[in-house]
Amino acid sequence: MSFLEGRAGDAVIADGVPREVRLGRFSELVSNLGGDYAELMRHGHLYQASMQAGASLGTALTATAVTLTLYNPSGSSVILAILECAVVITALPAVAAGNNVALVYAANDDPSSPIPVTVTQLTVRNALLGKGVGSGRAYSAATLPAAPVVIRVHPLGVNNQTAVGMGMLAGKDLVNGAIGLQPNTAVTLQAIGTASSGIVSMLWAEIPR
Repeated sequence: MSFLEGRAGDAVIADGVPREVRLGRFSELVSNLGGDYAELMRHGHLYQASMQAGASLGTALTATAVTLTLYNPSGSSVILAILECAVVITALPAVAAGNNVALVYAANDDPSSPIPVTVTQLTVRNALLGKGVGSGRAYSAATLPAAPVVIRVHPLGVNNQTAVGMGMLAGKDLVNGAIGLQPNTAVTLQAIGTASSGIVSMLWAEIPR
């Protein structure tokens, strides 16, 4: 007869080290019980931040970021893994031929660069409401060390070339951990195209390095 043995609780081990399978507090195999992020949330590793009002999304990549910037401070002991990013457009570009907006993730990916300055802090909240904050910082404005570079395109875009009425546009990108921030790196959501405004929110997990 064979049986499976496991252990409940957080476990941080090095690559290649044997370990029992991971169990939850009810002896279940940890998967997505209660939702994809429930385990991260229950252990307090899930965080979120949002702009509180619409602001210009910009028209070109810039080091003077005025949307949501996620930053992992120098000396942090975690990696910030972005899970979701949502955007709602609060002001459309003017109606005219060629008036398009593309939303992109723009990164400062050199950990040896200077830290962002002239920042306006956003409140970071643990997804387990009432639990303490983590390492990640979110800004509604920041002067980055250099103009960021595009690393990923957000699926929401706007094309306002004709006078056809458009309702409020919103979109969510399930990044699912495909972008990770090491200490002293930053990711900001910016627009390339015609002037528009919106509200941005991000959800991320903080994972031990």
